[in-house]
Amino acid sequence: MNLQSLPAEVLLRIFELADNIDDALRLGRSCRQLYRILDRPGHRHMIMKSIIQRSEYHKHDLQLSHLTQFHAECTEIYATQPRLPMSRRPDTAMVKSFHEPSAELLASPLAVAEIVTRWHAMKALFHVYCKKSVRATYLGDWATSWHGYPGTDDETETDDENETSGANETVRPSTKGVCNSFAQLPLQEKQRAYERFYRALTAHWVAVELTWVIRVSKHQTERDFKRWEKKVYDRWSDNPQRSLEEKLDIFEILDFVWYFLVTKIFDHAGTVADWIEVAPESATPHGFSPLEQYVSHIEGLDHPLQYDADTAGVDYTNDFIEDLTSSIRPPHVIELLLRFAWDPNSQSDFDRPEYVRKLGLLDRCYRWEQTKAGEFRTDDSELYTIELPDGDIQCSLSDMALRVQEEELSRQITLGYRYPWDEIDERGLDEECAEQWQGDKESVWNDEMRGEILFRQETQMQLFERLIELEELYITQ
Repeated sequence: MNLQSLPAEVLLRIFELADNIDDALRLGRSCRQLYRILDRPGHRHMIMKSIIQRSEYHKHDLQLSHLTQFHAECTEIYATQPRLPMSRRPDTAMVKSFHEPSAELLASPLAVAEIVTRWHAMKALFHVYCKKSVRATYLGDWATSWHGYPGTDDETETDDENETSGANETVRPSTKGVCNSFAQLPLQEKQRAYERFYRALTAHWVAVELTWVIRVSKHQTERDFKRWEKKVYDRWSDNPQRSLEEKLDIFEILDFVWYFLVTKIFDHAGTVADWIEVAPESATPHGFSPLEQYVSHIEGLDHPLQYDADTAGVDYTNDFIEDLTSSIRPPHVIELLLRFAWDPNSQSDFDRPEYVRKLGLLDRCYRWEQTKAGEFRTDDSELYTIELPDGDIQCSLSDMALRVQEEELSRQITLGYRYPWDEIDERGLDEECAEQWQGDKESVWNDEMRGEILFRQETQMQLFERLIELEELYITQ
C-alpha cells in the first residue's frame, strides 16, 4: 500500500509518531500531498508537540523554555542596570514553578515553535563539534588560538583532508571537512548522535538557567533558600535519574562547549576590564562601579575595594572566564563565535559590558550586603563549576559497581564459595571507583572516549566496563 492512499487522519498519526523533528519535516517534503497534511492549520503544532512529548532527547525542553522566557524578560532590565529590582526577583513560589513546569506550556504554538527553532539552531554547535579541524584542536593542544591546530586528527587523513584541516583554517559552521568518526556513520546513527548532543546540551543549559535563578532569587527564610539551592546543586552533581550514558554525554558537552569553546573565545577577547563597566552607575549599590564590586567579590573581601592602579595590575580574566562557564548559555556561545571567530569585523559595534549585564553575571548578592526589607538573601556560594558533573559520574559508577559486586557475591554464596553473612565493603568500593575514574580521565576517557562517545552505541554495562575493572570482591573485614 502506498502512503498517499491512506486517509488524512492516518497520515497525521504517522507524522505524530515520527522519531524526531527532522524525520517529520523530511516526510512532509517527500511529496505535495504529505506536505499539505503537515502544513494544514494546526497540524504542524500537533505533530511537533507529539514528537516533543514522546522523545527522550526533548525531556528538558519544557523546563528550558519556561526558564529562557523568564531570562528574556529580565534581559530587558539588565540592558540598563546590572541587577534586578527586588520587585522583579523570583520568590520561592516562582522558583518552585521553574523546577516543576506545567505541561500546559506546550499548548502554545509559540512555545512549540521555540523548541523546534532551538532544535535546529543548536545544530550550529554540533557542526562545529564534528568539524575535523576543530576536533584536532579540541583533542590536541588546548592552548592554541582559534586557528586550527597544526597536528592531525585521530584518524588517518588523506592529502585532501589535510588541506581541509590546515593550520590556518578558522573555525566556521560548515558541514565540509567533518571528522571521519561522524562521516562514516549511517544516517540513523548520525541522527542519534545529534539527539544525544542536544539532550546533553539542554540538560546542562537547564542547570545554568537554574543556577542564575537561585542567585537572583529572594526568599523569606534561609531554609527556603537552602532547599532550592540544594536542588540546583544536585542538578549538577548528584542526579540518580540520569543514566551513565547521559552523564558521560553531559561531561563531553561541558568539556567541549562550556570549557573548550568558551576558553577559546576569550583567549584574545580582552581583559575583565573590557567586559565589565569601570564607571559608577546610579543603580550600583554603594557608589562603586560594577567592576569594583565584581573584583572585590572575586577576592572574597568583606567590603568593596576601589579599582585603582595597583588592582588594575592584577589579571582577573581567568576568574572571569571560570565564572562565565556557570552563566553562559549555548546561544551566547554561538553569538560570540560569530563575533570573535567567524566574523571579527562585527566586533566594532559590540558593547561588551552591556553583553555581560544581559547575561545576569553581575546580579548577585555581594558578600558585604545586608538582608533587606525582611526578605532573606544570601551571598553567592560559588558552588557551581563545570567540575561538579564529574562527581555525578562517579556516583553512577559506584552504584553500578555495587550492583555488579552484589550479583557476584550472590553467585558465590550459591556455589558455596562465600558465607551468607558476607557483605560488600561499600566504602572500599567507592574509593576504588573514584580512584579508577580519576585515572580513566587521563587514559581511557582521553584516549578512547573523548570526542567519540556520541558516535558510539554502547550499553550502560559496556560503558561501565570501559571505565571500571573489578578484579575481586570487596568484602567487609
